Amino acid sequence: MSRFKAKHAAPEAQGPAAEPSTPPSATPEDAAEALTQNGTAEAWTEETPLPSPELECVRLQGALMEEQERLLRLRAEFDNYRRRSSQDIARSREQAVDRVVLALLPALDDLERVTRQGAASEDLESLRRGLDMVQTKLAQQLESLGVKAFLSVGQPFDPARHEALSICQMPDKADDEVVDEHVRGVVRGDTVLRHAQVIVNKR
Repeated sequence: MSRFKAKHAAPEAQGPAAEPSTPPSATPEDAAEALTQNGTAEAWTEETPLPSPELECVRLQGALMEEQERLLRLRAEFDNYRRRSSQDIARSREQAVDRVVLALLPALDDLERVTRQGAASEDLESLRRGLDMVQTKLAQQLESLGVKAFLSVGQPFDPARHEALSICQMPDKADDEVVDEHVRGVVRGDTVLRHAQVIVNKR
């Protein structure tokens, strides 16, 4: 009887079951696996630490310095571009002046020769022909640059090309007709470089 009681006696109470533990060096995956094997329903979470204010300040200062350096490089590049553009514009103007001077020099040389010959001779007809030749050559040189004079006498008055100095009344002329010019107008292509100064008829 005593053996029967001893065999079927209730087991002694044991202490509370020990909670599963993970070694300090375990990774999050190892910890999750250990918890699953022990039947624990609690989930393991890892909190991502936020950067300290000091580290964030250092990062922002570095980004600011990089941006300042980029802006300084852009400013230097723009200054170089502006300087090159100014030099190119000045060089283009000088080249344009050189072309005009070289085009006018032959006519000026002829005028100098005609003036010198006229002073040594009393042949006025020869002097007149020499001056006409200089005028013709000068007009040709200007036309080679795209510059030429336009005729106004007998044409209708055009404010875009003419400047009226005075008006007159001539019955045999049309109204607003240019009857005389004091200064001939000059154009370069479609651009009026100088308006013709004219006298206009008004009935």
